[in-house]
Amino acid sequence: MKNSLRRFRDLLDKYSLLPNFTEDTIFLMVIALGIIYFVDPSAQVEIYDTLRYSEKATLIAGAGAVFTIYTAFFTRFKTETQKHYMLWFALIINLVVGITTINHLNEQGVTQLWYIFPALNIATFFLVLVFWYTGLYNTGRLVTKSNSYSNVVYGSFILVFVAFFTRYILDMNWQVVFSTSIAYATLLSSTVAQYLPKLFAGNDTKTDIMQKLIDDVTHKALQSLNVGNSLITQTVIATESDSILQSNLGNDFYNMFQSKYKEQNFALASMGTYQWKQSWWSKEVIYSALIIDVYLINESKRYEFCQILAENKGVYELGDKGLIYQAAYPKQ
Repeated sequence: MKNSLRRFRDLLDKYSLLPNFTEDTIFLMVIALGIIYFVDPSAQVEIYDTLRYSEKATLIAGAGAVFTIYTAFFTRFKTETQKHYMLWFALIINLVVGITTINHLNEQGVTQLWYIFPALNIATFFLVLVFWYTGLYNTGRLVTKSNSYSNVVYGSFILVFVAFFTRYILDMNWQVVFSTSIAYATLLSSTVAQYLPKLFAGNDTKTDIMQKLIDDVTHKALQSLNVGNSLITQTVIATESDSILQSNLGNDFYNMFQSKYKEQNFALASMGTYQWKQSWWSKEVIYSALIIDVYLINESKRYEFCQILAENKGVYELGDKGLIYQAAYPKQ
C-alpha cells in the first residue's frame, strides 16, 4: 500500500501537481477572499455577518492575515514552525471551503460541473493527510527559502482574472469562485510562476547569495565526509568563490577566520545532530545533520541552518527532511 502511495506521490510531483504550501499559497488565499469581497455584494454581506457575530472567526482571520503578510514579504527563510502553520492552515482552509461550498451547491441545485473545485479542495486535504501519516509527506518537502515576490504578483493578477471569469462569464456563485481560487493557489500557482519572467530580482539577491553558499558548503562537506574526514574536529568554509576544509582546533582557525573572511560573505559547516518530531505525540527522532552558519557582509546577525543527512552503506547523502532554518543570532 505504501509503495503504491509513494508511486502516486512521485507521479503528482513529476507533473507539478503535488499540493504546494508556501507563503504565496497562503497569501493568495487571503487575496482571493479580498477580491471576492469587492466584486460580489452577496459575499460582502455573508463575510461581514460572519466576522461581526463570531469573535473566533475575526480573531482567526486577523491572525491569519498578519501571519500571511509577514511570511510573504518579511522573511528570507521559513522555520519549521512557520512551515507547519502554513501547511495545516492551508489544509484546513481547503477542507472548510470544500465542505461549505458543496453545502451551498446542494441548497441551490446547480449544475454538477460546479462540484469539481470543492471536490478538489476536499481531495487535497485528505490526500496530503494520508501522505503525512504514512511518512510520505513532511515539512521537508516545503521549500525553506522564501519564494520570489514574482509568485505573489503573478498569482494575484491571475486570481483577479479567475475571479472575474468564473463570476461574470461562467456565472458561478461566489462560494464556487472562492473554491476555484483556493484550488489554483494550492495546486498551480507556484508552477505557473516558474515559467514567467522573474520580477523584483534585486529583492532576492541576498537570499540567492545565502542559498548558493549553503549549497556550496553542503557539497564540500559531503565530499569531505565521504572520503573519511571528520567534521567534528574540522569545519568546511565556503565563500562566493571557493570552499575549503579547515581544522577548527586552536587559535589558528579563529585568527584566519577573522582576517581572511571578515569582508566576505561565507558559510561554515560542521557535523551535529537534529531532533525532530513529526507531531507532538510522535516519538522523537535524532538525525545526523550539518550545522551551517551563514555570515553576510554588513549584517549584524548570522543565520543558522541544519541540513539533514542520511547514511546509505557508509555514504552520506542529503536526507528527506532537507534544509531546516533555525534562527538568526547576533554575530559572535
